Amino acid sequence: MVPHVVLVVEDDQDIRESVCDLLRLEGVDVREAADGARALEVLDEIGDQACLVLTDWDMPHMNGGELLEHMSARQKLATLPVIISSGADLSGPPKRLLRKPVSADTLMRVIREYCEQIR
Repeated sequence: MVPHVVLVVEDDQDIRESVCDLLRLEGVDVREAADGARALEVLDEIGDQACLVLTDWDMPHMNGGELLEHMSARQKLATLPVIISSGADLSGPPKRLLRKPVSADTLMRVIREYCEQIR
């Protein structure tokens, strides 16, 4: 099975719904989570279907950095592409960062880079 699901992880409900609505209008199969802990549960549910995780950095319960750590520790998730969306300056290991606010065109261009079947 070709992975085709984008997981959107964002604690701000309005932003999460807006991003998911945009992606669905573009024909993208989307799942969503309000924090990193729920994102791991969703990733367990969808198995190998995920092609990309788009996550906020600052979230309660489990932030984006903690989510990345947990994903790196799991063999099946360690190579799954993750894009961080944040308004904050982030330092540390190289990562793909989209600065908020992100335009719809930029978001779709990046998603298409990682999810080949989404055109």
